[in-house]
Amino acid sequence: MNTRTYGERFCLWGSCIALACGVVSPAMSEENGITVGGAVRLNYHLDTSDDAQKDRGGDFDIELFRLNVAGTLDNIELSAEWRQYRDFQTIHHAWIGYAFSDTLNMELGITQVPFGLLPFASHSFWFSGAHYLGYEDNYDTGIKFEQLSGDWLFTYAFFKNAEYASSTRTETYSVNLAADEVPTDETDWTGQYNTEINTFNLRIARTLAPTDQSATELGVSGQYGQIYNHATARTGDRWAAAVHLDGEYGPWNLQLQATRYAYSPENPADVSDDFVQKRPSAGRFDGRRGRCLYR
Repeated sequence: MNTRTYGERFCLWGSCIALACGVVSPAMSEENGITVGGAVRLNYHLDTSDDAQKDRGGDFDIELFRLNVAGTLDNIELSAEWRQYRDFQTIHHAWIGYAFSDTLNMELGITQVPFGLLPFASHSFWFSGAHYLGYEDNYDTGIKFEQLSGDWLFTYAFFKNAEYASSTRTETYSVNLAADEVPTDETDWTGQYNTEINTFNLRIARTLAPTDQSATELGVSGQYGQIYNHATARTGDRWAAAVHLDGEYGPWNLQLQATRYAYSPENPADVSDDFVQKRPSAGRFDGRRGRCLYR
C-alpha cells in the first residue's frame, strides 16, 4: 500500500462551456427528436503540499470534455454519454429504452444501477463514500424495468456484468470489482482476479404526501450477484442492502442512507478473502471490512 500525504487543496470548478442542439424530422411529432449536447469543464487547483505546483501558482487545465445524445421516437427512447477526462476516456452510459405505458418502461444497455438514493447521494462536486464502494451513481450493462403504481416506484434489473466486460480495465466511470492480470505461473497467484457477474437488483420507493413545497421519499434496495474468479474458475457471491430517505422541504434537501454489504470471493489459497479490490476512475482501492485504502 502506498501512503500519500495531502496538504490543503483549493479548487475552482464549473461547466465553462455547455451546448445542445436538436435534430428533428418534419414528420416527427413535437415529442420526438434527437438532442446532441455536451460540456467542457475546466479546473484550477492549488495543492500546497506540492512545492513545484505551489511555485507555479497552481494549475488550470481541462478536467472533462463530454458528449451527450438523447432522444425519443414514439415509445422508443435512447440516451448515451461519452467522457474524456484529463488522462483517460470512457463511456458513462448508453442505453435504448421502450415505454410500454405511462407507468412502465424498460432500459437496455449500460444504465444506472437502481440502488439507494438516486440519482446521487451527495450535494457537491464530490461524490459520497458510497460511490467509491460502487453504491452511488453506478452504471452496469443489462436490462432494467421501472414501474410506477400510485405513490410507489418499483425498479427491477439484471446486469450481466459491469459497463465493460473486462475487469482488468481501470479507465471507467463507475466503480466495480477490479481484477489483476492472471499470471501464467500458478505459483504466483497472489493478486485479485475477481469479476462481478449476473447481478439482480430490486429497489422499492414510496413518496409520502407530496405537495408543491415538500416531498419525502422512503425506500429500500437489495442487490445480489456473483463473483467469478479468473484464477480458480470458481464463482462466489456478494450482496448489498440499503434503506434511504430523500426529503425535499422548500429550498432544503435531506438525504439519509444506511448500507450493508458483503463479499464472498473464491480466491486462490494464498489470497485473502478479507478484502476485495475495486476500481475507481483510472485507479484501484481495497475495501477491507468497511475501510478504504488506496493501493
